[in-house]
Amino acid sequence: MKKKLLLADHDHEYMKELSYYFMEQVPQFELVLFTKEETLLQYLQGEEPRDVLVLDEQFVNDEIKSRSSGVTRVVLMTNQIPLEGFSGVKKYQKLSDLVSQVLMHYAEEHQLLNK
Repeated sequence: MKKKLLLADHDHEYMKELSYYFMEQVPQFELVLFTKEETLLQYLQGEEPRDVLVLDEQFVNDEIKSRSSGVTRVVLMTNQIPLEGFSGVKKYQKLSDLVSQVLMHYAEEHQLLNK
């Protein structure tokens, strides 16, 4: 079964480019895309499996934090202010670097959870 990677960003064009890159370069993940916070919250309320949550910093709030515990959480940052409970990566960088950083965070957390 494929791992689920949730991508959330309000910018439709950015989301399109990022999701295409993930689909081509990281086929072991099934992507679930969100451009609205309400839709993401509804999904997180359910019992659907999820392994990685990559979201724009504008999506981060207490409700998202509480509903995504136990998941590798990566925030796409435009500033350098770290957000508690999230690993941060620069939003605007080469997609290959962004994806590598997301996968590195996932591998590190996954390894820690399985020790």
